[in-house]
Amino acid sequence: MLTKINEQKLQIEKKLQPYYDLIVSQENYTEITKIRAELNKERTKIDKERKDINKVVNDAYKDITALYDDLLTDIDTKLETSENERKAVLLEDIKLEYALSGLSLPFDVFFDEKWLSRTFITNWQTDFAEKVQKVKDEIMAVKQVSDEAYNRYLECGDITKALTPTTEYSDNIAVGIPPIITIKLINPAPDQVDKVEQLLVALGVEYEINGQ
Repeated sequence: MLTKINEQKLQIEKKLQPYYDLIVSQENYTEITKIRAELNKERTKIDKERKDINKVVNDAYKDITALYDDLLTDIDTKLETSENERKAVLLEDIKLEYALSGLSLPFDVFFDEKWLSRTFITNWQTDFAEKVQKVKDEIMAVKQVSDEAYNRYLECGDITKALTPTTEYSDNIAVGIPPIITIKLINPAPDQVDKVEQLLVALGVEYEINGQ
């Protein structure tokens, strides 16, 4: 096809070359405009041929690329199905592990979507175990504050939100007066006190310990 087009180009170049020597005068002006019109008609005809060829070529190539598109779609569907099956099996393993943890926090609140990701670098069991311990410590802390704080924690799994002061403190907060929250530990074990202290430090909370 390219050879034929190149041959046609050489022929047209040879044919058009003499027209560069045209001299326009008042006497031949009308004749030159007719020549130009004929040349433009020839150009339009060739351009239509180009568009027709492009359409044929484009359609042919579209049919070829469509073969790849169909295959890629099929492979994508199979990959997605396989990935969904993997996630479903893994999710059941996580739910079973969670049931064994004995946490009172609802699974949907506790669950982290990243555990299902193939790109999650850390082994999910390790991250899961660390979060279980963290939640246990936080539940122990919020239970010492109030039932309301504990219930809020079960709803959101966020200790900062669970310990958010009630509306009665809002005016003080607005003017920069920090709220005072009392955490009462009844006959706590030494490790319980340590864990509460560690939690308060992690939250950046100023605190005092009253031994009474």
